[in-house]
Amino acid sequence: MSPNQELTDAVESDRTLPNTDRVYVVSNSIVAKLYWDLSNAEKELDMGNYVRGGGIAVPEMYEIVPYHSQHLSYHAGQNATYYFLLMERINGISYGELDYDQQREAKFAYRDEIEKLMELGVFPFDSSLSRNTLYETDGAIRARLVDLEGWRKESSEMVRECQKYLSSLRPNFIF
Repeated sequence: MSPNQELTDAVESDRTLPNTDRVYVVSNSIVAKLYWDLSNAEKELDMGNYVRGGGIAVPEMYEIVPYHSQHLSYHAGQNATYYFLLMERINGISYGELDYDQQREAKFAYRDEIEKLMELGVFPFDSSLSRNTLYETDGAIRARLVDLEGWRKESSEMVRECQKYLSSLRPNFIF
């Protein structure tokens, strides 16, 4: 089956990830995030490629695919163009699903990813320990940051302020 047909099947069968109505499961290894506006899809694609290139644990971004549909309920009955950002599917679990010891380890894994992100001059405005972060638990806990749509490059002054705050949390780092 072609990737376009897999995307169509995912959308028409409403195969979304739990707790979201915008991320469709295309295959075991690919998800597609829905956008109404091409520029927002491009921003997330560009940010994902930038931070992944800097060593940040985010999904690999593949491509943006235009999608013409009357099926999606957002504009039911109208032939509209949407955009899907195809990306790597992260098979992690949420912070709340971790046990106590794993949560303690996850705090450090999350902080390490955020610190690396700050070094790149990027601030994750909608990310937190339990929001837009998934944790891989095979071996050491690894934080994978997802949903980069609200991220942006910031002034070095703002980044330094955030870094000072993160540094103040050591060694008793608690959210």
